[in-house]
Amino acid sequence: MLATSPLRPDDRERLGDYRLLGRITETAHAVVYSAEADAGGHVIVTLYDVTLGDPDAFLLAVDAVRRLPAFHLVPVLDAGTSGGRPYVVTEPVDGPTLSEEVAARGPLPEPALYRFAVGTATALVAVHEAGAVHGAFGPDAVILTPDGPRVTGAGIAPLLRPAAPPGDAAADARADPGAHPGADRGATLPVDLDGLTPEELAGRATGPPADVFAWAGAVVFAATGHRPFEAGSPAAVVTRVLHGEPDLSALEEPLRSLIAGCLAKDPAARPTASDALLTLVGHSLLTVPVDRGPRMALPAAASGDDRGEPGGTDAAPAPQRPAAGSAAESAAESAAEFAAGSARGTRARWRRPALALAGLVIALASAGGGHALALRQAAATGPVTTSPPPVEIVSAAADPPTPPAATTRLKVPGVRMTLHESPQDAVRMTGYRVGPDTYLRTGDAFEKLETPDVEPLVSPGGAWLALVQAKKGSVEFRDQRGGERFALAAPAPDGKLDRPVWSRDGARLLLSVMTGKNTPTGFVVLDPATRTSSYVDTQDEHEQGVGSYAWLPDGSGVAVGHATGSGHGVRFRDLTGRQTRDLPWVGPGVGRRLFSPSGRLFVTYCPSGGTLCLWDTATGVRRHSIAIFFSGAVFLGWYDDAHLLLIDPTRKNHEVVVMDERGRQQRVLAEIAPADDTDDLIFSYTPLSGTPSSGTPFSSTGS
Repeated sequence: MLATSPLRPDDRERLGDYRLLGRITETAHAVVYSAEADAGGHVIVTLYDVTLGDPDAFLLAVDAVRRLPAFHLVPVLDAGTSGGRPYVVTEPVDGPTLSEEVAARGPLPEPALYRFAVGTATALVAVHEAGAVHGAFGPDAVILTPDGPRVTGAGIAPLLRPAAPPGDAAADARADPGAHPGADRGATLPVDLDGLTPEELAGRATGPPADVFAWAGAVVFAATGHRPFEAGSPAAVVTRVLHGEPDLSALEEPLRSLIAGCLAKDPAARPTASDALLTLVGHSLLTVPVDRGPRMALPAAASGDDRGEPGGTDAAPAPQRPAAGSAAESAAESAAEFAAGSARGTRARWRRPALALAGLVIALASAGGGHALALRQAAATGPVTTSPPPVEIVSAAADPPTPPAATTRLKVPGVRMTLHESPQDAVRMTGYRVGPDTYLRTGDAFEKLETPDVEPLVSPGGAWLALVQAKKGSVEFRDQRGGERFALAAPAPDGKLDRPVWSRDGARLLLSVMTGKNTPTGFVVLDPATRTSSYVDTQDEHEQGVGSYAWLPDGSGVAVGHATGSGHGVRFRDLTGRQTRDLPWVGPGVGRRLFSPSGRLFVTYCPSGGTLCLWDTATGVRRHSIAIFFSGAVFLGWYDDAHLLLIDPTRKNHEVVVMDERGRQQRVLAEIAPADDTDDLIFSYTPLSGTPSSGTPFSSTGS
């Protein structure tokens, strides 16, 4: 429980629906109270010593602040006015502010410093991508809790500035240099001289770059116990903020360079909060000693050899030939063969330009001697190799049911494409991307998203929409039932994020972490229900891994392709990265769309005899070999357990076709003008209700 002192005679006993219990602290512009809600529960109420000109406008604006993502922020629960003075109700958070911690125990040690930097940067990214600014960030606006730092007061200070007395920020600061924002656990009004930015002192408009400047100053304070522009007098501080350089000698690289950039005098020269966070993620993960355990011995030529990276497409391969020489040479040659197996397969994978993060959540390890982001786990080892099953003779299966005939034709905007659909279809196109433009389906219409360059994935069952901004390491989730929107971070410390796919139950999103063109290094699992993110380092880049990860049918782990001394196979790993099974005889995997909707089968590029092979998941027995006789075919995924989706580019219009397990085209799902069927045309098909599958985008390049 937070320490309080008794109420004073001039204090109110109530503010709105809250009974005031005692004072926590008083600042130059606010009093912070401990309170009890009439509905039950302990809260913090901050009453500001300003008079609002338009209370209704303030309350309306606070409503938007209440919707900010809660992770690493102290949530605003309610707000009101009393006699024209605003108050804000927040969740009670116990723990010292950064100022109190440094005063009591000194600067933060390096692991705690990185934890502080990443957690607070995460909070700012969420605030900025929600269209808000903090406006009063500083050492008194961060509470250090066992679960990591919590940022208080986000978005409140800008709402109070119009009500503040006239005068520019520099003049106000010089008049009261000892006043500090916060020292509370509620919202704050900034009058902190050391926290003012060059643009504020110059009387210019401020925005997210000012928060980045203030964040960098707080990091310096956490590391040293001093503000970056401390001086002997208020005038000297102002001069240093406007013209001087900060003393960052106590910081180690790469943090020093990052903080220097964030303290740039020109707001346009500062990195965004999301860029700063990604820089921290890329470096801080590497500072944690991780016991990777023993590793499988690899041929010397395989270590660090990038020649085994295929072109990053799912185009159907040419038949493999036995490769001579080392395992690495075998991997390189056979991978190159199946990557270059068609004209479509040689084209570059679609490009994802850099985007600002839409707000995010990174899980921080808050205990122990190190710091780790997003539950980074080192893969356990011990290869589990399964011997090929014995040859068995099975009866030919009966012909599968024919997919229903199309009943409607739907032309879509942004691309010359016509969909051929039936209400009984197993899958339906729910979105597509054309260059930077993304279109989402509502009923029988597609509307363009305002945000460019995102990859849309509707979860099986339709509960969630994921908008993946892979290059910036962020995924925006939209609750299709409740309408809530938030974003999670997907850290990729050893590579780049690629090829997202939903679990069969629609509960979790999997993203592969890749290096080079097609080499896996680990994977990220995002859970929108719990708003958590976990990164698992599998070390597949050192174990001849090839291609992206796929969910195992029961969601207990992942599968990924790998090269062998004479071909390719598929290995299974649990969600800690430990290898649990190996099927080295099945040929190259197809990536994230490996398993059939039920999980009974999986598909590979055949090691011999056929183009695509379907295998029994339980036994590893080959069930079907599908020969594709037209050139340029691209495997897109599964229609149902008995049918695949492919692109046939040999027709007058390119066609998305449904093919059965005997290689017969059964149905056309879409027609595309050949000139529009380019590398950056990405489809997203989702199983219709009652059809279990993996929500995943399908593209004309198979990416």
